[in-house]
Amino acid sequence: MTTKNKMFDKNQVIDYNFKELIGESFLFSASTDVWRAKRKACSHAFYKDRLDNMMDCLKNIISE
Repeated sequence: MTTKNKMFDKNQVIDYNFKELIGESFLFSASTDVWRAKRKACSHAFYKDRLDNMMDCLKNIISE
């Protein structure tokens, strides 16, 4: 997600499926100037190792 974000499909289906889990998070919102500023502020969290860890946590929460 650090270099391929524009390839990530941010659409209403994904928003609907994850709304309860992530609320009003900017992760799935449109790539606007506001989104870019928020993304830049937390960019350290978007590196592959951290994303792998977050995905493992997400899988565990969903399976519960």
